Amino acid sequence: MYSEDERARERAARQLGGLGEKATPAVPFLIGLLNEDDFHLGTEISPGQEAIGALVKIGKPAVLPLIAVTADSKADPVARQLAANILGAIKDKRAVEPLIGVLGDQSTRLRMSAITALKQIGDPRAVEPLIERLKDRDSDISHAAALSLKAITGNDLGHDYAKWRAWWQENKAKFLPSQSPVKID
Repeated sequence: MYSEDERARERAARQLGGLGEKATPAVPFLIGLLNEDDFHLGTEISPGQEAIGALVKIGKPAVLPLIAVTADSKADPVARQLAANILGAIKDKRAVEPLIGVLGDQSTRLRMSAITALKQIGDPRAVEPLIERLKDRDSDISHAAALSLKAITGNDLGHDYAKWRAWWQENKAKFLPSQSPVKID
């Protein structure tokens, strides 16, 4: 993992991915490789791509460290975006709130990755924040939000913010579990 040879790092990440959850102790090292995509002599050597695959194969044990990277505004922007992508591929519902938290980030790429990840996870808690992204200054983001809303809800109201808001107000209770009142003794 610490070799100066990109091929060695690539092979190590691939081997760790083959171990699945048994490779959990290597998650921080794999996260460290996320932004490594090197090209030499026309041959792609990509420790980063192998690290992505390994983290997806490790699955749930990698979720909390990936959430930490995604939410860390001081982290490498590429690593944050890739961590969000991986969270979508893992589809763990623990990632929903942190992904919602980065929907307003300055980085268009991170917002796009978060929207895509939320679509992959398919949790209705993302509906209202995705409706708000319909107003995003970037048309690609608003388009992705509309597609994600369609995938999560099964409804196609296009990019119309007002229609989505009205629909959500009428249907929210069907999608979100009711919260029982807390009893204080």
